[in-house]
Amino acid sequence: MKKFFAMLLICSVLASVTACGGGSSPSKSNESNSSESSAVSKNEPVTLDIFIDHSWYAVEKFTGIIPEEITKRTGVTLNPTIAIDDKQLGIMIASGELPDLVYTQNSIDRMSNSKLSYSYEELLQKYNTGWTPSDKQLGIGRGFSSDGIAYTILNHYSEKKDWENVSSVPMVSSLTYRKDLWEDIGSPKMESFDDLFNIMGQVKSKYPDMVPLNLTENWNTLVFRNLIGMGAVDYIEQPDSSYIHYTKDPRYKEVLMWLNKAYRSGFISADDAFFIKGSTAIARDKYFFGCICTQNGIPTPNAELAAINPKYVFAEMVPFKDSSFITSDVGWSATFITKNNKNPEASIKLMSWMFSPEGQAITQMGREGIEYTLNSEGLPVFSEEWNQSIKDDTQKTKYNPWFYLGGSEIVEANSRCATLDPALVADTYKVVREKFDNYPWVIASNPLAETDEKVIFEKIKELVKTYEAKVILSNSESSAEEAYNEYLKNASRSGMETLEKYMSKKINENKELYK
Repeated sequence: MKKFFAMLLICSVLASVTACGGGSSPSKSNESNSSESSAVSKNEPVTLDIFIDHSWYAVEKFTGIIPEEITKRTGVTLNPTIAIDDKQLGIMIASGELPDLVYTQNSIDRMSNSKLSYSYEELLQKYNTGWTPSDKQLGIGRGFSSDGIAYTILNHYSEKKDWENVSSVPMVSSLTYRKDLWEDIGSPKMESFDDLFNIMGQVKSKYPDMVPLNLTENWNTLVFRNLIGMGAVDYIEQPDSSYIHYTKDPRYKEVLMWLNKAYRSGFISADDAFFIKGSTAIARDKYFFGCICTQNGIPTPNAELAAINPKYVFAEMVPFKDSSFITSDVGWSATFITKNNKNPEASIKLMSWMFSPEGQAITQMGREGIEYTLNSEGLPVFSEEWNQSIKDDTQKTKYNPWFYLGGSEIVEANSRCATLDPALVADTYKVVREKFDNYPWVIASNPLAETDEKVIFEKIKELVKTYEAKVILSNSESSAEEAYNEYLKNASRSGMETLEKYMSKKINENKELYK
């Protein structure tokens, strides 16, 4: 363990950390020493401007019961701006026009810079908030910077052992299906890709106006990578201990060719939000399969379906026997206190409270004794009002549990899964827990900003976005094959082999640090 903490201070860590909401912490409550850093000020609340670098974020305002409680406990109110796209933060960094706080997933390495952000270590020492982040938290934060200083602490980190004694599941991809229609066509088995294809054919035949498969904007191909057994890691280990990018794995090509066949069969629409960002062409009641995530993937869709017809309902499909839910993360997102911040003291005290057990519970579940009570197993039992807000799809406006800047993945998962109908998810989540694991050493090896390898990394990421759509939307099998081969050539020209060599070396070095 000492080796882990010593080496982690200099290991390279980058985030590409998962979501829909979400990923977490090996119980951040265990890593936080104090929940007593409440009440930054007893006078007028301090208003801090925060940029949320998630264009999909569910809320735009810091209003509702939970935000009011945050202000009551911390003396801080937030003025959020939600990202328009994934380029906006880069423009803000370049112009120097950063707000008080930045909450980001994909630019943690860029923001971990003394010219842009205050060091958490410096601020915690200066203002003595009572919070002492764990060595692991600090080590992960330091790994994002080139100078070995922690400019932030990531939320939502967890390991496999953290899920062994809970009934909830981590946030991973999931395939939802219209349970009412599935029963209507005879409840056919869903145990293989062939089974799914046959079902889509039946759906298209019996319900011609339905789209059999909605890939959606966020989860899409990852669902099928998990189902085919690849997991969600970006680099796949080879027999000689080297690593290849997941897009070169034969199973990935198999997934794309299967999706192309589905498209050519009329099972996938070219108007899908996966191909046209922000598209709403596919109505909620007009698709059979949908690519979502566990935890909070079905409550909103089911609320919208129920408003159309109470008999309509989505359930989450039980994964295939050989599926894999191995992921790689060192946390989800991170809040930075920028050098433009007008009140660093209030900011670090806010973050200290956010990472406290009290802060994690309130931001994600509301007030104990009002919004929820804990049962004998320590799990939340929510009030009728809370549960009704989920059914009515008013939770984000009435309660607004979206400002969990120091959130714990376990707390989040327990709170979300406690409100789900077991009949729609229980069998699915049992399999997910069995097949889940976290390989943090993979993502911990990603190149940092402003390195040659990071340039290659970003080029490959853009190529994948472009060619996944090109392969799937090809009008023939041969055209899809050509498009995939074209991707491989362009990836190679962009430095794929150089990146794989770099990653192989770093992963094998870092792997031992997390044991």
